[in-house]
Amino acid sequence: KEDGLSIHGILVFNIDNLSQLNDKFGYEVGDEIIKLINENTLRLFRGSDIIVQISGGEFMVYNRNIGEINNAETLAENLLKSISAICINDTFRLTASVGIAIYPLHGNDYQELKAKAYQAMYSAKANGKNGFRIYDSARTKKRFNEFKYGNGNNETFSLNPLDKNFKELAIQILYEDRDTVSAINTILELMCIYMGFSRVFIYTQKELDTYEEKKLR
Repeated sequence: KEDGLSIHGILVFNIDNLSQLNDKFGYEVGDEIIKLINENTLRLFRGSDIIVQISGGEFMVYNRNIGEINNAETLAENLLKSISAICINDTFRLTASVGIAIYPLHGNDYQELKAKAYQAMYSAKANGKNGFRIYDSARTKKRFNEFKYGNGNNETFSLNPLDKNFKELAIQILYEDRDTVSAINTILELMCIYMGFSRVFIYTQKELDTYEEKKLR
C-alpha cells in the first residue's frame, strides 16, 4: 500500500517457441525445460506471490502489492532474461511473451484482469515476441499517477478517434512505447474497440502475407 493506493499485478507469459523445442529435441527435453522455467520463476518472485502453470508452456503470476508499475516491468524483464538464458545444445534458445494487467487500473475482478493480461500478452507476440506489454501502457501510467498524486479529474475517457483526448493519447503512446510498430498497433486496437470490432488481424513485421488474429473482447 502506497499513498492510500494498493496495486497488484496479474502477469501471464507464454513460451514463444516451445513447439519447435519439442519437435527438435523431443517432449522429454521440453518437459525438463518447463520444469526449469517453473523453478526459475519461483525464485524470481516472492513467497507471497501466486504462480500457476496454466498449460505446458503458459504460466500466470498474481503479484501482490507491487507498489509501482515500474516494479512489474522490472519483474517482466528479469523473467524474459531468465528464459532467454536457457540454451539447449548451444544452438537453441527459448523466448517468451509476457502480458501484464494492473489492479485496480484495469479492473476489479480476476476475470477482467486475466482477460486484459492475455490481451497484452497477445500484443507482445504480435510485435515480435520475446518482450512484455502492460495493457494500455501509456494510459495506465497516466492513470496510476492520477491515483497516486491526485492529479486526475476522474472524467470518463473517450475512445472516439475524433476527440482531442484520443489524439493526445495516440501521441503519448507513440512517445512512450519502445517500439513504433507496437505503438501503432496499440492505437489501431483502441480505434477498433471504439468502432465495435470484436477482433482484428495484425500483419507481422517480417512477412506481410502472414498475420495473427487478436480477439479484442
